[in-house]
Amino acid sequence: MEWVDNVNKAQLTLTAIWMTGLAPVFLAVLMYFGDIWIPEGRTYHGVLIDSELKASTYGIVDNDKKTLGSWQVVLTESQNCDRCEKWKNSMENFHKAIGKERKRVLVTVVEAPENETIGGVPGGNGIWIVDPLGNLVFRFPVGIDPNLILKDLKRLLKLSKVG
Repeated sequence: MEWVDNVNKAQLTLTAIWMTGLAPVFLAVLMYFGDIWIPEGRTYHGVLIDSELKASTYGIVDNDKKTLGSWQVVLTESQNCDRCEKWKNSMENFHKAIGKERKRVLVTVVEAPENETIGGVPGGNGIWIVDPLGNLVFRFPVGIDPNLILKDLKRLLKLSKVG
């Protein structure tokens, strides 16, 4: 009888070890396919544009050869925008703050497009990040702290092999 108890304890221990290892896998599969318990947090500060919207379609950038292949930070401004003026005055410092990757980035100003929404994102005055392929990536309000834009841009530059 003692031998049977030892076998049962050994089986119970082995089962507990396996379940401890497989439980996170089952939980991950359940979260992925069941779309439950997904964290709501995010690590970016702007509005992420999730579809491939070309910036040139909306008048945010020109299809210019000097901008092709570079990341771009574009200020779209309309007349009588005080925050836009402050941003324009700090653009040179923003470009310097990018650091060693600044050769990959162009910082420009264009007139705000007439579109009220661009891919579900409000148009008008704003700061846009455009990838080297000409796609809109992020939109920031003009009043945002430039350090938050810089943080997002540096993360993009670090992860991107393009541009």
